[in-house]
Amino acid sequence: MSFGTSLMRHPFVIAAGLIMLCSHVVEPQVADPSKLTDKYEFTSNRRGLHFMNSIRFCGVMLIAITVVDSSHAEEVKNSLGLNDFEHFKECPVCPEMVVLPTEQFLMGAELSESAFIYSLWYKVEDDVEPGFAHEGPVHKVVVDIPIAMGVNEVTYGEWQACVDGGGCPQIDDVRILQPDGTYFVADDRRHPIIGVNYHEALQYIDWLNDATGTEAYRLPTEAEWEYAARAWSDTTFPADQVPTQETANIAVIDIIDGRQVPASSTRYHVVSVDDLAAQNAWGLRHMSGNVLELTSSCFYERHLPLVSTSEYLAASTAVESCDRVGKGGWLNASADYARPAFRGRVGEKVSSTSIGFRVVRLIE
Repeated sequence: MSFGTSLMRHPFVIAAGLIMLCSHVVEPQVADPSKLTDKYEFTSNRRGLHFMNSIRFCGVMLIAITVVDSSHAEEVKNSLGLNDFEHFKECPVCPEMVVLPTEQFLMGAELSESAFIYSLWYKVEDDVEPGFAHEGPVHKVVVDIPIAMGVNEVTYGEWQACVDGGGCPQIDDVRILQPDGTYFVADDRRHPIIGVNYHEALQYIDWLNDATGTEAYRLPTEAEWEYAARAWSDTTFPADQVPTQETANIAVIDIIDGRQVPASSTRYHVVSVDDLAAQNAWGLRHMSGNVLELTSSCFYERHLPLVSTSEYLAASTAVESCDRVGKGGWLNASADYARPAFRGRVGEKVSSTSIGFRVVRLIE
């Protein structure tokens, strides 16, 4: 059964209407995020997105017109005897998962939250409030699909299990160029897998579903990812704690002559998923920094008018191809890019030493 079919069988989707959403979507041409400290290329202009080589795209989306809540999702977990924050692994080489609560949260950010990094890339005009419009509007989202999420980013070792099982391509080059011209080789089994694109991530998920005899694993939507990263928090950073290099693999950026320059303490390489005090309130690690994490959601110039995680999932499956949303910042970007509301745009064919992913599992 497909996720879309499974979704439609949930009783909280009662009545629906079809709307046509048209948006500009660029061809996949996002640069390696590791180079974005030199040039910001996540397609933001003064008020939203800067579209390059854009094409007109129209997608049909299913929007529930009933009021949704999380009660059914909670009932599903209770019927299976699963408790919030319970950890499990379905096989020895499967990712460790943690069951998430099913509640609601405020998604997105006001312009003021991104005003500082906006001002680093664009001239601030008197009649324009600085900030990235594509992080808004702030809106309430109900978590009505019960899920567990990977405690960690998918690791090199977990990817190799898929390679050995014939489900994934071998990633031969996991080198990360260092400032001195040498390379850091990210081939420890607990490093996050890097150098994979969106389609290759889906190959891993197909293998994982086959290995577990389910159709339950997938990429998170950006709503599910942001909900998990916030972990009950509606502040700029979870629990109002700005990430540091002790709690996240991020860069410290100095501003020298108007240019962004990484400080000498910047690592310039990924770290093991077990390194640093990188656990949030829900037990999820490295939701800030290390690698930019792929989601299944398409990148639009504003958040879609969706009110539940089931609607976000329907939106992500209604579109065959698009640039996807990346979340969480990355190893040589500052804490401002590791905010839960930050949205990067990643082409489906783009692979990078700064991009990885984690998975979610439907609880049913």
